[in-house]
Amino acid sequence: MSNQTLADTLQPVELAEGVTVHIRVAGPTVRCLAWLIDLLVTILVYVVASIVLGMMGIFTDQSAIIVGVMLLAMFLFNWFYNVFFEMGKHAATPGQRSMGLKVTAASGAPVRLPQSLIRNLLRTIDFMPACYLTGLVSCLSTRRFQRLGDLVADTVVVYAEERRKMVTPEFQVNVESAPPPVALSREEQAALLQFLERAPGWSDARRLELADVVQPLTRAPGAAGLRRLCGMGLWLMGRSGGAAAGMNATEFERENDHRWQRYESVLDELAKGKNLEDTERLPTLFRQICHDLSVARHRMYGPKLVERLNALALGGYRELERRVSMGGERAWRLLAVDFPQAVREEWRLFWLSSLLFWGPFLLLLFYTPHEPEWAMRLLGSEGMLQMEAMYGEGTSPQDYMRKEFGSNFAMFAFYIFNNVGIGLRTFASGLAFGIGAIFTLLFNGLYIGAAAGYVQHACNPETFWSFVSGHSAPELLGIVISGAAGMRMGFAILNPRSYSRRTALVVAGRRALVLLLGAVFLISCAAVIEGFWSATPTPPWMRYTVGAGVWLAVVSYLLLAGRRAAGDEA
Repeated sequence: MSNQTLADTLQPVELAEGVTVHIRVAGPTVRCLAWLIDLLVTILVYVVASIVLGMMGIFTDQSAIIVGVMLLAMFLFNWFYNVFFEMGKHAATPGQRSMGLKVTAASGAPVRLPQSLIRNLLRTIDFMPACYLTGLVSCLSTRRFQRLGDLVADTVVVYAEERRKMVTPEFQVNVESAPPPVALSREEQAALLQFLERAPGWSDARRLELADVVQPLTRAPGAAGLRRLCGMGLWLMGRSGGAAAGMNATEFERENDHRWQRYESVLDELAKGKNLEDTERLPTLFRQICHDLSVARHRMYGPKLVERLNALALGGYRELERRVSMGGERAWRLLAVDFPQAVREEWRLFWLSSLLFWGPFLLLLFYTPHEPEWAMRLLGSEGMLQMEAMYGEGTSPQDYMRKEFGSNFAMFAFYIFNNVGIGLRTFASGLAFGIGAIFTLLFNGLYIGAAAGYVQHACNPETFWSFVSGHSAPELLGIVISGAAGMRMGFAILNPRSYSRRTALVVAGRRALVLLLGAVFLISCAAVIEGFWSATPTPPWMRYTVGAGVWLAVVSYLLLAGRRAAGDEA
C-alpha cells in the first residue's frame, strides 16, 4: 500500500481536458457500516414480504402462485438489490446513502449498468470465506480501497458530498497568517497548501504527526507548531488581505463567481431531470471550469477555492458522461449479435468448458449402469429417492413437480432461482484463477451424469429423457458458457498478455459479462420451457421432436447469429 493511501483518501483523476480532479474514496470501515445497514434493510424486507405473502396465501387459494412470486423476488433481491439502487439517481444503496457514499467509475464518471452488474455479481467471491473477508483484504491492499468486484468493474466507492459548503476547520479558527521564517521553493509552497487542503480529513493525531515533521520550519512542537504551519499557509494564500497573491485570488473569485453560480444551477437542474437552454452550453461551461481549476491550482489560490472548482468540474464531468441506459435496442444487439460472436471468438474456452462438463457427464452416464456404486455415493440416499420418485415405474416428473410446487409458474420461478443462480455462481467463482469455474463444471457434470446413469440403472429411462429433452440444450449450454465466462476472468490474471494485470482484469470482465448475460438468457429460456412445456403431459415422440428442434435452434444460433453484422462492420 502506498504512502498516499495511508495519509488520506484523496485520489487524483486526470480528465480528457488535461485537468486533474480529486475524488475522495471511502475506506473499508465506512463501507462495512453501509453494508450492515443494507443487511438490516434486507432482513426487514424479507420479514415484511414473508408476512404479507403468507397472509395472502392464507386468505386466497393462490398459494402456489405466491410461492413462485417469493422465489422470483428472492432471486432478484439477492443478486440485483445493489444494482437497482446504483442505477438510480443517487448511485447508492440505502446503506451507502446513509453514510454519504456513492459508486462511480474509477475515472470519476457515473457508474454504468455493465460495471454495476460485474461488481455486484462478483460479491459471491468477495464474500468468501465469510463476511467479505476476501473483499476486505483486497480493499486494504489497493490504493483506492477496491474489492475484487471493483477491480474487475473498474469502479470505486466515494464520498458523495463533493459540492458541500466549505467551513473553516476548527484547528484553523483564530489562526493568524504569518510569513515562513525562510524562503520556500514553489514545490514547498504547493506541499504546504496541499497540507491545508487535506488536513480537515485527517485525525488530530495525524495532523500533529505531520506538523512535527516540519518542526525545523515551524520552530514549535505539537499544537503550537500546527497553528504556525496553518498561519504560513494562510499567508501564502494571502488571506490576511495584504498580499498581492491574495488580492489576485479575491479578484479571480469575484470576477468569475457569477459564471460558477450559473454553472452550478445548471447542474442542479439537470440532476432534477429538467431540460434547460443552458444545457447546450454545458460542454463550453465545463471547459471554462476546468481552465479555472488549473489556474487556481497553478497560482495556489488556496484549498477552499480549489475544492469548490474541483467539485464543479467533477459535477460537470459526471453529467457529460452520464450513464447510457440498457435500452431495448442495446439488449437486442447483445443477444442477436454480441453474444453469439463472443462465443465463437472464445471458442477455445467454450470447448474447454464443454470438455470439463460433458466429459464427467458421459463418463458417469455410461459407467453407472455397470458400476452403480459411484453414482449412489455421489447422489446419496436422498438423491436416489428423488430420482425414483420422478422417473420410477408408475411415476412421472410432472406429478412430482406439481406436488412439490403446485403450479407451472412456481416451477418456472424455482428454475430461475436455482439454475440461473448456478450460472451466476459459476461465473463469479471463475475469478479465482479459473479454479472455481472448473470445479463447478466438473461437479455439475459428475452429478448430472450420475443422476442420468442411475435412472438408466434403476428407473424408467424414457420418462427421464423425454422430460429433459426440451429444455436440456439452453440449460446445459448456458452452464457451459457461464463457466467459460468465469475462466475468461480468471485466466486473465494468470496470463495478462501485453496488459497490466489490473487492466487485463477490466478488459476480460467486460468480455466475460457479454458471455454471462447470454448464458443467463439461455438458462432463463430453459426455465420457461421446463416450467410450462416439460411439465405438461404430452407424448414422448412429441417431446423428442421439440427437443431436437430446440437443440438445432440453439446450436444454429450460436454458430450463425451475428455473422452478417460482423461482415458489415468489417
